[in-house]
Amino acid sequence: MSISTPSAADWERWGIDPAWHRMVRIERPNAVDVEWSILDTGVGERGTIVCVHGNPTWGYLWKGFLETLSPEWRVIAVDQTGMGWSERSTPRTLETRVAELVAFCEQHTSGPLVIAAHDWGGPVALGAVSSLDVQAVILGNTGVGLPARTPMPPLIATARRFVDLSCRRSPVFVNGTAAMTAKRHREALRAPYQSAERRTAVAEFVADIPLSEADVSWNALQKSANNLSNLDVPLLLVWGGRDRV
Repeated sequence: MSISTPSAADWERWGIDPAWHRMVRIERPNAVDVEWSILDTGVGERGTIVCVHGNPTWGYLWKGFLETLSPEWRVIAVDQTGMGWSERSTPRTLETRVAELVAFCEQHTSGPLVIAAHDWGGPVALGAVSSLDVQAVILGNTGVGLPARTPMPPLIATARRFVDLSCRRSPVFVNGTAAMTAKRHREALRAPYQSAERRTAVAEFVADIPLSEADVSWNALQKSANNLSNLDVPLLLVWGGRDRV
């Protein structure tokens, strides 16, 4: 287990209220407890929005939600296991990440619940919705499957082919993602991933992307896709046009 968190000065430099940050423990039957880093604005009048980042980002991605939706909503931006400032632990599959998100929501939220997700946080969130009393879902720049004969997006395909080199041993994937954002966000987005050790889960996340039925997370991804098809709550789809993925 390895946990390192920013100082109050770091949070303030990134435009984040240091009071929002805390560590929480997630418990699951027949599994080792894990500690997550979260940004939590506190009580909300209408309910809670749990925000799930993708790869290789972290809870800072939801800075706009944190700043603008509180106090009407309690906004919680989580860092998934091995990502951001959360505990570095054993490799996670999509199924494990879904189970941890469900456990987090059950143990650390109450009242009306909205799930927001971006990138590969989308399949994680959609895998969880069937186990939670979710009132609405917000999805941005995500997907839960590719149509037959549709090639994998080039950035993902390249990262998958050279996953250890591009995602763990070097900061190419992290820096390339941060470079697609405004300059004021880049330091914060790169901050949790300054060493190969801290980028291990970044590589594992990419390696876990299922491309065929032979891959471990194929069935979990199909479940996420089925949950999307069967969703009977309001769904907002948002697409940032400058996201090359």
